[in-house]
Amino acid sequence: MTENREYFIKAMSQGHSAAWEQKWENAAAYYRQALQEIPQDPTALNSLGLALFEMHAYDEALTYYQQAARSVPEDPLPFEKMGAIFEAQKNTASAVKGYIEAAELYLKTRNVEKSIDNWVKALQLQPNHLLPRSRLAVIYERTGRQIEAVSEYLALASLLQHKNDIARAVETTEIALKLMPDNVEAQQTLAMLKKNQILPLPGKPKKTSGSLRPVESSPQLEAVKSDSQHFDPIEEGRRTALSRLAQILFDESDSPEVVDTERYGLASITRGTGRLRGKQGDKTRTLLHLGQAIDSETQGDHNQSAREIERAIELGLDHPAALYLFSLLTYEKNHQKAVQHLLVSVKHPRYALPSYLLLAKIYQSTGEYSQSLTYYLQALHLADAETIPAGQADELRRLYEPILENPEQLTREESELRKLCESIAVQLLRPDWRHFLQIARQQLTSTGKEGAPVPLAEMLLETDSGHVLEVMNRIKELAAAQKVHAAAAEAYDALETSPTYLPLHIQIAELLVQQGRIQEAVTKFMLAADLYTLRGEAAQAVRLLTRVTQIAPLDLTIQNKLIELLVSQGKTNEAIQQYLEIAGFYYQLAELDLARQAYASALRLAHKSSADPAWNLQILYKIADIDTQRLDWKQATRIFEQIRTLEPEDINARVQLVSLNFRLGQEHTAMTEVDNTIALMENSGKREKAIEFLQLVSQELPDNLDIQKRLADLYIRGGKTPQAVKTLETMTSALLKLGSLQKAAGVLETIISLKPPNTTDYQKILQKIQVALKDAGFS
Repeated sequence: MTENREYFIKAMSQGHSAAWEQKWENAAAYYRQALQEIPQDPTALNSLGLALFEMHAYDEALTYYQQAARSVPEDPLPFEKMGAIFEAQKNTASAVKGYIEAAELYLKTRNVEKSIDNWVKALQLQPNHLLPRSRLAVIYERTGRQIEAVSEYLALASLLQHKNDIARAVETTEIALKLMPDNVEAQQTLAMLKKNQILPLPGKPKKTSGSLRPVESSPQLEAVKSDSQHFDPIEEGRRTALSRLAQILFDESDSPEVVDTERYGLASITRGTGRLRGKQGDKTRTLLHLGQAIDSETQGDHNQSAREIERAIELGLDHPAALYLFSLLTYEKNHQKAVQHLLVSVKHPRYALPSYLLLAKIYQSTGEYSQSLTYYLQALHLADAETIPAGQADELRRLYEPILENPEQLTREESELRKLCESIAVQLLRPDWRHFLQIARQQLTSTGKEGAPVPLAEMLLETDSGHVLEVMNRIKELAAAQKVHAAAAEAYDALETSPTYLPLHIQIAELLVQQGRIQEAVTKFMLAADLYTLRGEAAQAVRLLTRVTQIAPLDLTIQNKLIELLVSQGKTNEAIQQYLEIAGFYYQLAELDLARQAYASALRLAHKSSADPAWNLQILYKIADIDTQRLDWKQATRIFEQIRTLEPEDINARVQLVSLNFRLGQEHTAMTEVDNTIALMENSGKREKAIEFLQLVSQELPDNLDIQKRLADLYIRGGKTPQAVKTLETMTSALLKLGSLQKAAGVLETIISLKPPNTTDYQKILQKIQVALKDAGFS
């Protein structure tokens, strides 16, 4: 390391320390010292520009940001800062230009949120600018933000109308309606266009931070944050629900890109379709009621909060958080409605425990102790699972099943049932319930193989689930020994004493599978899954439906039912996988249209959730493959363009775009794609990837000399002389076959300039070509 480099690093470090302390003058002095050592270092230029900007020395800051932009033209930061400087100086046109340049560069680097941020900044200054409007519309559409996309398309339609481009205005509005057919504003806009009525010019968009607002920054959320260890499960559920509802409110207000199935906003939390029911105005009203409900609840006005949540639910809000909170606030006054909503919220893991407890309290208050005990035991099972290692949860569930399924305990004397309900309530409805249960568990000794956990319910109920488990084990042993008829006889005998014990019915279904009686087995499995669903045990239902798909993979009704349950459980990745399996099934049958529909459903689900981003690319490739097979090259091109937007450096997608554009006769577009890809890779220091890209394109288009020329140029810039010579030699042969002697001579001159080992041979060939050209009258 040279002394200059050492001094540069030291000065930069001192500058950063001063900047951290917001001592901008000191920071600027250190950055100047660093630039004296390495004058064109982009980091130093940007850092000095920032220090000067904070000192309001705008003109000087602009100078350094301009130098930084020239030094690294693909870096969006200098352009964004120049936009801010020009904005501060009231130079609107230059500010807009800076923001637009920054937005384009951020998009190329896959920073979609920062790109949106800069497009919005440009529109804040010039709301009638067409380019930011059109870019935002497309970005919002491709990232699944339909509401924002429609808004921008309609704004664009207005601007096009004012420019007398009515046809494009109508086309743009129709795109908006395809995205949201029920959007009232889009319908009205199209009607006005057809009647030649003047549309109002769009206003300024909302300012955005370019990223999702952290939930914790909300004052309303601060009011509900707490340490869950100090509250009973019902209060924990209330606070969790309130927090989730506040997230929904702010997610919708700030137009996030994608949220998960526990945080989905109004576009994906309403009944059935995943879209808000009714008119667009309902959404605004729902948001209003939701905000007022949160305000009222945080201020302790529970009655008003309940009224506002109820109105939001009536408008279509069907999130388990809303249903649970409403039930909690109203269950003492309206048992029936509370039970109805709790039977939905209990299916969601986050609200299962508090929902079971509320259901138990409701039936306890009405003297229905048998039903109350059923729900208390379900709650105890979930609470007990939190006291053991996660790896033992399945074993504990298996041990609880005989207890939960045993009808005898529900036929006890009323006084005994009441006492059991009160006993579980005392254990669970307390702020230190986790600690209390852990102490209770320490009093139990492990029994069974490998120290299987003993259910706390056994200590409470003084029951022994071992007998039922012994019968189940005997049946499994007989089945494993291929003594299926003996196992079935044992199972049906057991049914006489435990007719409602679902695990026994499931075991019988497995025996039916072993006997080859698949349809009977499916029927029994489905019955058990339905019962688990009705009881709010969605995880058990999912487990059974998954098993059914293994033995009856062609039954798409089961697949769809499984997907619905997985989505309700927040298991988005698993649901997407099910869609892919359906699509794969159709694909094998050569039902390409149906396969594409299934893939499209998977893609919509991936867009609406926080599923693994890799799903988007995987699914888009599948759709593009189908479109290509159907020779729908235009649609395939659009899909590959989406892949390129999501993954700009995906060379396979770019190769396909080049190939498809050539097939469509769009040679100029194809070559522009080639040049843009080369520039992107080289600017990011990935020349090898650019070479790989051109090699793949060359394989697709072996006769295209323009591609060969660009590949040879890349080899030359990369110092790969042998490869360059070989490529240029191929070009020469092709040109000679075509009779293009002058071009062939030019390529040979390039080869000779590279000084390959056999330069003399190339010179002889060049001389022959030059003689032929002279004889033909070329000088």
